[in-house]
Amino acid sequence: MKTKGMVVIIWLTSIVSLYYVSHFPFDVVLVSNLLLAFWQSVLAIAILIFCAALGAKISPKINTHYFAQLAVFLAFGIGITSPIYYFIGNVFGLNAYLAWFLLFLGLFLLRSQVTECANLFSQGWKDLGGGGKLGQLISWIVGGYLLFEFFIVLAPPLQFDSLVYHLTIPQQYLLNNQIQYLQENIFWGYPQAIHMLYLWFMALGGEVVALATYFVGILTLLGLWGMVSKYFGRRYAWVAVASLLGGISLVSALSTAYMGWGSILLGLSFLILLFQYKEDSNQSNAIFLGMITGIAFGIKYTNGLIFLIAFIMIMRNNPKHLLRFAIGAGIFAVPWLIKNFLATGNIAYPLIFPSGAMNAIRLSIYQGHAVDGNWFDLLFLPIRATLRGLEGAELGDAPGYLSSIGPLLLGFGVFAWFGWKKQKGEKYQILSISTWVALIGLIIWGVGGRLSWILSQTRLYYILFPAFSILAAVGYSEIEKINIGKIRVGRIASLFLIAVSVFNLSQIGVDVFRKKAPQVLFGLESTRNYLQNNLGMYALVNEVISELPEENRVLMLWETREYYCAPICEADETIDRWLSDYRSLGTPEKIIENWRAENYSHVLLYKEGQKFIQQTDDRYLESEWTALEDLLDNLPVSEEFNGIYTLYQIADE
Repeated sequence: MKTKGMVVIIWLTSIVSLYYVSHFPFDVVLVSNLLLAFWQSVLAIAILIFCAALGAKISPKINTHYFAQLAVFLAFGIGITSPIYYFIGNVFGLNAYLAWFLLFLGLFLLRSQVTECANLFSQGWKDLGGGGKLGQLISWIVGGYLLFEFFIVLAPPLQFDSLVYHLTIPQQYLLNNQIQYLQENIFWGYPQAIHMLYLWFMALGGEVVALATYFVGILTLLGLWGMVSKYFGRRYAWVAVASLLGGISLVSALSTAYMGWGSILLGLSFLILLFQYKEDSNQSNAIFLGMITGIAFGIKYTNGLIFLIAFIMIMRNNPKHLLRFAIGAGIFAVPWLIKNFLATGNIAYPLIFPSGAMNAIRLSIYQGHAVDGNWFDLLFLPIRATLRGLEGAELGDAPGYLSSIGPLLLGFGVFAWFGWKKQKGEKYQILSISTWVALIGLIIWGVGGRLSWILSQTRLYYILFPAFSILAAVGYSEIEKINIGKIRVGRIASLFLIAVSVFNLSQIGVDVFRKKAPQVLFGLESTRNYLQNNLGMYALVNEVISELPEENRVLMLWETREYYCAPICEADETIDRWLSDYRSLGTPEKIIENWRAENYSHVLLYKEGQKFIQQTDDRYLESEWTALEDLLDNLPVSEEFNGIYTLYQIADE
């Protein structure tokens, strides 16, 4: 019988294998894309495992959920890894061999911490779930979000800021084979903690850079779920996650090379460490709390608001701990300020005062926009940010907020204190901390929005959203206790929660298929067609520019995106090049002479961008637009793109 069995197995294996040699069931492009997606995911996860393991070596062990502890490890690891990688890339240069050496060496030296992180994830995964039918439904919807955004992640990047600087800065470092001051992009001055992860990923051969954001986002969601489930239960943990994802902007951010989910990770870690400090107010916990605020600052300047929040709370709790707290913050914040000072003499470059490439004219343009809204934005900020912000909007699509916090955070969060007298012990402490963080953060947001048009944007305050999410979960739990006669108000609240989540899922799904992202993965759509379908004429312009001889350089006017045509092109990253040059040099002739002296061979005019600015920005004088027409009239047209773009030749023939 054994012999017959072996004969059957060998025979079937041979026949089936030989059949599919000539009848392969899958397209070669599909298999190639799937293997590439798998490999890119492995690279991104490997970097994050290294960061988490390094964080486990440094950060405190906390009495919290497995996922929440892992989130704190990752936050500390990113904070430690980024300035070290910046220093290495600046001093020793960049290449694939060094990137791989650092990854393998790091994982080997931290192998015990890697095991610890793997165990935490395993234990957390076993605990994941529950929450009744509502929890199961939300988990499936969140799974749908992640699937749809995974399709977007694997397709070529389209998002505005990614093409302006989030991807362009690491790309330029690699082209230069070294981390150095990039005068041509003033956004270089912003902190680059997350950019260093992107750079490392690119140096390893990674192409799908946003996968790093995607997996950071997933762990952040798991960490939020874990923290809320530990103190309030699994059902409300799922409500917290659904409320956070109640705005399409944050769901869409999972597939972008943006800073949003890095900020949310730090916001969650901040809450966890602040809770630990309140539970055990000692010098050590004050230092760790300071460290997490410094790491947050290293991701985005406005994340520094949690330093102010923690400062206020430590001042109320034990002022003697402030020095240790400040030292902890400085360890991770100061390196990014030193970077700016050494390059430009301005620690806050490109802000505050003229320095580096940001001359006085450019600074006045960048910081001189009119402030949107009015003082009602301070008094009624959550309502106005919810109702006035457009989901997934880019700059110019909505006044002020440019994205939405979604309806659930506000809808549920206002009821968080309905039953505060019944909240005891750890539950009360978490509720109190989240409330203080939310209130102080909203005040800072509101005041900032009245001082600068930039500071009204919702995305700059994503670090507050874990606190908002916890308040929403607690508010929902209080709503469930309310009845109107025989009507259970909690069921009505659940219907609203489900409706919002389903609407979001439907909208995201339609957007994914409209963009044809799944078709790219399955080999049914080429990346070239994908870019042309979604970026329009801009994609064709990039193709033409990229085909120019290497010695050519193209200066863009009113076009801010250069990722797909670098290094030949140089973008107008803050749409101020024409105004700055004209007010500095005075005449079209001198401007052309200066452009030639800077070795530009062509200038690309984005006519739609120019038209928009001409119609909306009254800081331009009519004479300045006339001078532009005179300049362009004296340049030969190299190529015209349907009246949307025009490529002019600058270099002498």
